[in-house]
Amino acid sequence: MRLQRSQRQVPAAGQLPNWPSAFAARPTYHQDSHCIPAGTQMLNATNIICPRHNIAKADAHVNVLWCYICVKGGELVCCETCPIAVHAHCRNIPIKTNENYICEECESGRLPLYGEIVWAKFNNFRWWPAIILPPTEVPSNILKKAHGENDFVVRFFGTHDHGWISRRRVYLYIEGDTGDGHKTKSQLFRNYTTGVEEASRFLTIIKARRQEQAMGRQSGIKLHPPPYVKIKTNKAVPPLRFSQNLEDLSTCNCLPVDEHPCGPEAGCLNRMLFNECNPEYCKAGSLCENRMFEQRKSPRLEVVYMNERGFGLVNREPIAAGDFVIEYVGEVINHAEFQRRMEQKQRDRDENYYFLGVEKDFIIDAGPKGNLARFMNHSCEPNCETQKWTVNCIHRVGIFAIKDIPVVRSSGTDHMVMV
Repeated sequence: MRLQRSQRQVPAAGQLPNWPSAFAARPTYHQDSHCIPAGTQMLNATNIICPRHNIAKADAHVNVLWCYICVKGGELVCCETCPIAVHAHCRNIPIKTNENYICEECESGRLPLYGEIVWAKFNNFRWWPAIILPPTEVPSNILKKAHGENDFVVRFFGTHDHGWISRRRVYLYIEGDTGDGHKTKSQLFRNYTTGVEEASRFLTIIKARRQEQAMGRQSGIKLHPPPYVKIKTNKAVPPLRFSQNLEDLSTCNCLPVDEHPCGPEAGCLNRMLFNECNPEYCKAGSLCENRMFEQRKSPRLEVVYMNERGFGLVNREPIAAGDFVIEYVGEVINHAEFQRRMEQKQRDRDENYYFLGVEKDFIIDAGPKGNLARFMNHSCEPNCETQKWTVNCIHRVGIFAIKDIPVVRSSGTDHMVMV
């Protein structure tokens, strides 16, 4: 297995901007899902407890049996906080055998990140390629399994099994890694070989995507928002349920021969009442232009980082006044669940709120699940507004432009989509 790793440049502490800080520790991290270490406890928007502060005793002596530099065995010095082991003579600095050794990556604060491919040591299995899953992508049945407070979930290539693991049992997978070379005729080995091939292909995809992102940057550091579950329509949280009675659908008088049937200037009765037409009942049929929600007729939007304002939403094509921009979607909860979530946010010191009240027992929470609309910011001089519409007898909320919004490549906040 090729294990030699390139050295990483880490800026000095005095050069770091105002990033989220780890309590009782020097390292700081971007407010970005690609930068915050796996297994981090989020206290609030700017403070975390990183995994450096809690190492499970049961994992205290899990290290590889080869030198991380020359890939040979022998008498090794083991890192105290990760699986890396080295020969003393392979390092450029002397290592005293009676002192604890901390490798350069651990010393610099470089920890495994969500979305990274790693070699993982699960129970008594061999080192196996896996990917670290963001918390929002962990299956619900895996979330219920016992684990340490700084553990994270990995999904193993080749088997697609999941498991909780600590950073003491993972190290980075790099291009060219091929496995430990121990071959058998078992199904387990075939799964292992498939896993190594999958990890290699996946790493190639990740590298290509990062190169595309780097080429597309205008200037500075482009951050990525924290992970969340992406959904296209609202999801009701029990005991709340969506009920439809299509007999209550209202119909308009627009006809398919009209110039723009059910369009903004057509005098459509449904539009005036904020009802979206159903094509099975609308006389205009497939020519009906009052289908923004169901057809998701949104302009091209992008999430960008706006420094002190955090993440915001900008349009990449012109938006005219009155245009439908995007639907605000999330988990729909009742008032009791809303209160419970608010109390939990206070206990967690979570200062990010995505609630939008439609009625007392119809509140949209785009925090855990949502779409790009969750990144819209509030403004005292907005260019958009929220409108409550009825779509197939169910309430939904749309964002509509109240003025023309041009496409401007500037990152200034005056060009954001705001309500």
